[in-house]
Amino acid sequence: MLYGLLSGTVDFPLLGWILNGVYYGLIIAAIASTAALFYNAMTRAGSDPFRLRVFVILSSVMALPLGIISSRIANIFYFPPDQWGFSLIMQQLTAGPLETFHASLILPLGFIAVIAVILKLRLSMVTDTLFLYLPAGHAIGRTGCLLAGCCWGHPVTLSVFGRTFSFNNPVPLYEIVLNLFLFILLRFQYHRIYSSGSHSSKGRGRITAFYLIGYGVLRMGLELLRKEKAVGWGLTLAQWGMTGFIFAGLTGLLIIYLHDRLPKPCYCDTQTP
Repeated sequence: MLYGLLSGTVDFPLLGWILNGVYYGLIIAAIASTAALFYNAMTRAGSDPFRLRVFVILSSVMALPLGIISSRIANIFYFPPDQWGFSLIMQQLTAGPLETFHASLILPLGFIAVIAVILKLRLSMVTDTLFLYLPAGHAIGRTGCLLAGCCWGHPVTLSVFGRTFSFNNPVPLYEIVLNLFLFILLRFQYHRIYSSGSHSSKGRGRITAFYLIGYGVLRMGLELLRKEKAVGWGLTLAQWGMTGFIFAGLTGLLIIYLHDRLPKPCYCDTQTP
């Protein structure tokens, strides 16, 4: 969008700096917004303020660099397996052209899980709260894609009142709307689990599972509108990733269901006659 508006008056490299500045600026805004919402929710839930601040600061600072690293390493899946190796990984790290959202979650989520365990924060609540606000932050980040002109889809031609319009499918706009819709659905479920005033563990982890399934289904559909090439069995790399998301979410729901149905041990006092 900005490229079309500015390309006639601004030349490279300045135009590239502007577009990259908008793109990464909105990603940083997305991380900051998600971190602030996460901190407020965890504070209201009674988490230790000091440990929570340390967790949020470390996670926020490391999210972008770790996300770029894991996303660029994932580019090796666009190459045949016989080309995989250390040199290809280093090539993608230093000059990889693609950065994908789902792949950018891998290293940051691993880092977040480790830090949460070290700081003795309840992991199920950390992940549920993070995945609750992740769609809202993702919507902000996708605004950068919309403005910078990346991730748009196949050309569309419409005829309205005898006039013909041609444009690329604004897939980032669709993803912004769908992420906000997913956030609303997850927020409703989150309050059902965590705002009842109960300290029961029943249902915890469902938000994480619902996100993985919900976003997985949405992204699988959106890939049909994008210009991504298939990497195997007619599926794009993102669709393979979303298959993993959906499978992990369904597996998580099954584990949570079985856990909630298990009889809880009773530590009631017994009196001898």
